[in-house]
Amino acid sequence: MDESRKLDRTWLCSIVFSDIVNYSSQSVELQMKWRRYFNDVLVEALRSVPPDDRIVLGLPLGRD
Repeated sequence: MDESRKLDRTWLCSIVFSDIVNYSSQSVELQMKWRRYFNDVLVEALRSVPPDDRIVLGLPLGRD
C-alpha cells in the first residue's frame, strides 16, 4: 500500500489490560510459567493481525 493510502486509513485502537492475581507473591519459577503461557495465548490471539498493524507492550506495574 502506498503512503498516501495509509494516511487515508481509518484507525481503530484497542487497549487490553491483564492482571494475574497474586503474580508477584508466587515463586519466580511459577511467574515464568505464567508469563510463557500468557505470551503463547497472546501470540495465538494476534496471529491474524499483521505485525505492522499492532503494538504490544509488556509493562510491570511493580506495586506489590
